[in-house]
Amino acid sequence: MFKDKKSLMKAEIVFGGILILVSAFFLVESIKIINEGHKLRTTNAREAFLTSPGLMPLFLTTMLIIMGVVLIIGSAKEVGGLNKEDFQTFKNWLKSIETKRSFIMFGFIIAYTFIFLGRMPYEVSTFIFLTVFMFYLKASDWKRILIISTLATGIIAYAFGTLAMIPLP
Repeated sequence: MFKDKKSLMKAEIVFGGILILVSAFFLVESIKIINEGHKLRTTNAREAFLTSPGLMPLFLTTMLIIMGVVLIIGSAKEVGGLNKEDFQTFKNWLKSIETKRSFIMFGFIIAYTFIFLGRMPYEVSTFIFLTVFMFYLKASDWKRILIISTLATGIIAYAFGTLAMIPLP
């Protein structure tokens, strides 16, 4: 996709903007977590803030926003910003089959994380996820996919759940 340094730097401007938007969303969510903690705790406000589970996401998202701004500024200084031609290139990239496949795979991961896990046993949801993912990628024939999914799920569940005694979702 990137023919030269100039097109790569223009992509960095777009990525910087996306990074800022996504980070801003999670920044707001981390602030909500901190505010909820203040309501639940009976300690003073400073201690509640410093022990809040939202403090680390607040720090990380702030750093990501700063990095996004630095990325945009550094790239814009080199290439001077974006033009209509760049937006058309971006639209064409969004329509490409590789991009569509990437978004579909990302959708599989989101479904596994937010729909399957917690509603089904870990082993069942992981087996379904691995099987569907490998079928979509055409990783092998169906027999091998089922064998690999079964073995991988079993090994992960046994190694982490039984041997390491780590609670699985």
